[in-house]
Amino acid sequence: LAAPAATPMAVSVVTVEPRLIARKIIATGTLIAREEVLVVAQVAGVPILDVKADVGDRVDEGQSLAILDGQRIELLLAQKAADVGRSEAALAQAAALLSEAETVLDEARVGIQRAMDLRAKGAISEQTLEQKQTALAAAEARVEGQEQAWSGANADLLRIMAERDELLWQREQLTVRASVGGVISERNAKVGQTSGADGTPLFRIIKEGEVEMEALVLETSLP
Repeated sequence: LAAPAATPMAVSVVTVEPRLIARKIIATGTLIAREEVLVVAQVAGVPILDVKADVGDRVDEGQSLAILDGQRIELLLAQKAADVGRSEAALAQAAALLSEAETVLDEARVGIQRAMDLRAKGAISEQTLEQKQTALAAAEARVEGQEQAWSGANADLLRIMAERDELLWQREQLTVRASVGGVISERNAKVGQTSGADGTPLFRIIKEGEVEMEALVLETSLP
C-alpha cells in the first residue's frame, strides 16, 4: 500500500524591519529646566511701575515683562539737551575765533615777508622789522591758543553727547523684555521695587518651556 501523503505545514512570512521595544521603568525624580534664562534689569536703581507677566505664563522673545519708572531719566535727558545746545554754541564760537586768528596769522606772514624785502632794500628800519616779527609771533601764539580752545570745546561736546546717548539707551531699557521665548518659572519683580537693588533677577524663563527629569534609577531596573 502507498504511504499517506504528508500534511502541508502552515508557514507565516513577515518582512523584517526595525521596531522600538518599549520598556517601562518606574523612577522618582525632579523636573528641571533644560535651559533656564535669567532676566535682569539693565537699568539699576529705578522703581518698577508695572509687572506684565507671572509664573506659568508662556512668553515670546521680546515680549514686555515689566515697566520701569523713567521720570528721572527724562529729567536728565532734558538737562543733557540743554548742555548739548550750550556746548555746540561754545564750539561754534571757538571755531569762529580760530578762523579769525588764522586770518590774522596769514596777514602777519604776508607782512613779515614784505617787511623783510623792504628791509633788504633799506626802505624800513630794523625796529620796524622787529615789530613785524613780534606781530607774527603773537599771531602764531594766538592760533595755537585758539586751536587748544577749539579742541577743548569739541571734547566737551563729544563727552556730553556720549552721556546723552547713554541716557537714551537707558530709556530704551525701561521696558524689561524676555530675551528668549518660554515659560516663566520664577517672578521676583514687584511694583514699587527698585530694580537691581540686590542683584536678584526679575524673572526666570524656561527656554521654550522644555524640561527634563533628574532621577535615580536602580541598576537592576536598567536593560
